[in-house]
Amino acid sequence: FRRVLFRSPAAVIATKAGLVPSLMVMALADRFPLRTPGADETLDGIACRRVDLEDRDGLPGAAWFEVTSGRLHAFRTQASRADAPTVTTIEAWADAGPLHVPARLVSRSGDRVVRTTFTRLAIEALPDAEFAAPPR
Repeated sequence: FRRVLFRSPAAVIATKAGLVPSLMVMALADRFPLRTPGADETLDGIACRRVDLEDRDGLPGAAWFEVTSGRLHAFRTQASRADAPTVTTIEAWADAGPLHVPARLVSRSGDRVVRTTFTRLAIEALPDAEFAAPPR
């Protein structure tokens, strides 16, 4: 990607393209309407609070939030019951304008590992005209 556009702080790019890990969470609240507090766990040496998730199709997932910062540290998703779960860890964050966004992610599913690093992040303001009503 030459440019990544985040329209809101809650949004993370979701795509099945090879550059971005499959089935990333667009917004946890949207993708996973069923959320249950899980156990406190240490993940990659970081104290986290786990949230157990279930998507609209009944597929399980999980998200781990860093205790000290509250930031998302990792999440587990599954494309279908037949597929192995994918665990994506956010290894680094970066600032893009006023947003603090994931900059380096590692996704693991079975023997497959996908590493994604965003080396340049930018914010582009959308012109007000983009939000205007269509012409009559």
